[in-house]
Amino acid sequence: MKIVFKKLQSNDDFSVGIKDNGVGFKRAKEVKAKSIKTHTSKSSEIILDRLHLINNSGHWNIVQTITDLTTETSSGTSVLLTFNKKQHD
Repeated sequence: MKIVFKKLQSNDDFSVGIKDNGVGFKRAKEVKAKSIKTHTSKSSEIILDRLHLINNSGHWNIVQTITDLTTETSSGTSVLLTFNKKQHD
């Protein structure tokens, strides 16, 4: 796993990138479809709810971008969170 923090053009804006070399979206769905379903994961839903709350706070606008990095020779996922501080008059 690789985590990268990057300062953006504005003094207060920044991004956090997270990359892993896991199985990727397609393989994860295949594994999930074949597994016994005793647990329902809510992590993605909870994260989106938190981002929505923060975005509505009036202080930050956070954009989440998820990319499947799977190719013929490698796999993984990239998540980019971009934090933009809202300007107040």
